[in-house]
Amino acid sequence: GLDSASVDLVPPRNWQFERPRRLAEGLWEDATGSKLRWFGNVHDIEVVEPGTKDAPHQPHPAPDGSEWEFWDHVVRELGKTHFIMAMSQPTSPPDYCRVSLGRSRFNAFQDLMIRIKENPDSIAEGQVKAAERVYEASVKAREHGADAVRLAFDYGCSTGPYCSPADFRRAYLPGLKAQVAAVHRAGLKVVLHVDGAMAPVVDQFAEAEVDVYQAVQSYEPLADYKRTVGDRLAFWGNVDNDRLARGTPDEIRRRSRQAIQSAQRGGGFILGSSHDILLPTPAANFMAMVETALTTV
Repeated sequence: GLDSASVDLVPPRNWQFERPRRLAEGLWEDATGSKLRWFGNVHDIEVVEPGTKDAPHQPHPAPDGSEWEFWDHVVRELGKTHFIMAMSQPTSPPDYCRVSLGRSRFNAFQDLMIRIKENPDSIAEGQVKAAERVYEASVKAREHGADAVRLAFDYGCSTGPYCSPADFRRAYLPGLKAQVAAVHRAGLKVVLHVDGAMAPVVDQFAEAEVDVYQAVQSYEPLADYKRTVGDRLAFWGNVDNDRLARGTPDEIRRRSRQAIQSAQRGGGFILGSSHDILLPTPAANFMAMVETALTTV
């Protein structure tokens, strides 16, 4: 019952990865000294203690082309019937086993908050400059059968954007416009992935000519979005991913109907999770959302 499929590059066969050393049940250590723990409740491995050593990484050889195998298989099987979205810009394969050393993500956020106020033009200039790489990657994505490219930015959190609309307009809007235009120039649609309460700046997403705003949170005013910018911007999401994982099928049906009723008028709405599908999500809950989308009129 799904209408879309997501694709991405995978590590090629000719790359070798270092195996972490097992310390105890569910605990490993990699070459940097980082401690990695398996969390069964979310089916994921997280760095619980960053390492302090430089890992003795050898440079990878040039990819042998096998990084496209998954992508091309999905397009062969589903390309004629489904909307194919590139999850990232296909410039190089992911290097899953190399932990990045340096300051924490939170220190980087702190620096960014300062730059937004003290030097917003530097943020805009960097993101505008990146648009040419976005164009080149989008051309590759189109050549491999994609219909859209996902652009992912971290503009805010559950309480709102990290900055005022005026600061957003100066620091972020120029880069967003340039990168959206680059994807469009390559002949593809743009799915903008942003998670958080974006009401103060959603009009700027429309101004940038984004095609789809994805990861609309369950607490966002979807009906207001449809009324104010729904003629220029489509929306994707609005079913709480935490409740998808922990709720009941009946609750998910109710939440799904509410989302559809808020946004179905005039089209331009894709029912989905408010972010991603968490690994512990019961199949019955996921199918309750899908079936509601197919049966609600």
